[in-house]
Amino acid sequence: MRDMRFRIGSSAMGIAMVLLLAAGCGNNAEPAGNQTGADQQESAGEGMEEAPGKVTMYYSDHLKAVPTQKTMDIPTFKYMGEQTNIDLDFRFLPHDNYAEQIRLKFAANDLPDVFMFYGVSGIVSELLEHDQLADLTALIDEYGPHLKEQIPQEAWDLVTIDGKIMGVPTVKQILVDRILYVRQDLSDELGLKTPTTSDELLDYYRALKAAYPDEYPVSGRQNFSWMDNLFGMWGVPFGTEKIVDGELLPAELQPEMKEALQFMRTLYEEKLIDPDFMTNSGQVWVQKISSGDVFSWVHNATQTAKWQERLDDVIGGESPNVMPIATPRGTGYDGELGGEKNVLSRTFWVPKNSENAASVIRMLDWMLSDEGQLYTELGIEGDTWTRDGDSIVYDAEKDGENGLRQSMVLHAFNEEATRAKMGEAEYEKYILGINLTKSEGVTNLTEAMPATSIVHDLRGMYIEMAAQVVIGGAPLDETFDQFVTAYRANGGDEFIQYMTDWYNSTH
Repeated sequence: MRDMRFRIGSSAMGIAMVLLLAAGCGNNAEPAGNQTGADQQESAGEGMEEAPGKVTMYYSDHLKAVPTQKTMDIPTFKYMGEQTNIDLDFRFLPHDNYAEQIRLKFAANDLPDVFMFYGVSGIVSELLEHDQLADLTALIDEYGPHLKEQIPQEAWDLVTIDGKIMGVPTVKQILVDRILYVRQDLSDELGLKTPTTSDELLDYYRALKAAYPDEYPVSGRQNFSWMDNLFGMWGVPFGTEKIVDGELLPAELQPEMKEALQFMRTLYEEKLIDPDFMTNSGQVWVQKISSGDVFSWVHNATQTAKWQERLDDVIGGESPNVMPIATPRGTGYDGELGGEKNVLSRTFWVPKNSENAASVIRMLDWMLSDEGQLYTELGIEGDTWTRDGDSIVYDAEKDGENGLRQSMVLHAFNEEATRAKMGEAEYEKYILGINLTKSEGVTNLTEAMPATSIVHDLRGMYIEMAAQVVIGGAPLDETFDQFVTAYRANGGDEFIQYMTDWYNSTH
């Protein structure tokens, strides 16, 4: 649970004042929650058919083609409106500058009943700071049984302020996005066991190099990217933080980073890592893996089946077998392992003066019902999918341009829908990565932290130092300590204090 003792930076104040002035010039409707949906129904008269609710929603177009028709004239969205008894008006804003579009809409007092955002930062933190968003606690209790059932407490905590639920969070399909992959066929061929420690992983890579001296056991991409789980053996994947001696320190500054850099230097010195790992583009990196020149890599947990398909297409004659493995544990380390763990996907926020907050909650709640989950993923039963006994038959071709609807998936993993969209063999490979993520991950402690205007160059300074150590052979302890000192002196101390103050005020 969060409170608002931590204040936003001064850079937000200008737009915040515009928002306050705009809100004062807006309609004079009672704030959401003063009249509940039940009150509205009673005022319509006993025994009368309930009038449809109304919801205007701002949503990203997710780079999809935006329909020109009214929402209720589009069959797939009309179905949703009919099931919820809500007159829907979805307004899709350009994805590339979505946050700025939302900011401009609020500044112009062009307010929806609900808007989608990413997390709790930016304009959302400013609106929360200035009391411009509705308290949804009572409405969720009354109209959100599926919301309460499907959304975990750790997600609710990120949108709860002073005991009030201020937004509706949606949870990522998987909380840990990245995992470590290996070529299991080569492991089997060489009789290698799955490594469970950093020392075992090093020996595993050495065995692969000895057997295949012209290839590389592992690779990465530009500037130490897509190597999360190698650093994650010591709990320091980029994008995470940990309390160290009373300060919330980014992974790059934590003492365990030295162990990770020493491991990386050993890989480089023994030619166990692709020498171009610092400059590989995504396309080149994929090509190297797909053609069998690299045997281990870090990528999205949802891509196991896709990687199998890629290798089958290029080197299928070698019978490749892509397999995700748990992140090995670094020597001397006993904390969280793996890639960065985040809870929130998208969040939904209701402006304080919306007259349709109850309908918003009813709409979102239906989308998390069993029916709503299958609808957002597969479309309309009897049209784009049917049941055949215990299975679902999905007609992807008939579903056609479904990107906008599927972008509205609010739930996490739905096994029934996922199976319907994949063949059985593809699903069985796909689920391996999904299941693995349930047992690892390094928590991102600043997921809900407001952005700051503090100038610092952590990433740039880190990459320069790490390259000197790993590739240039610079002394590890001395070079690392100099980097930490230089970073702290160039905005780093201020940024660390900002993070620490925010963390202490919200935990």
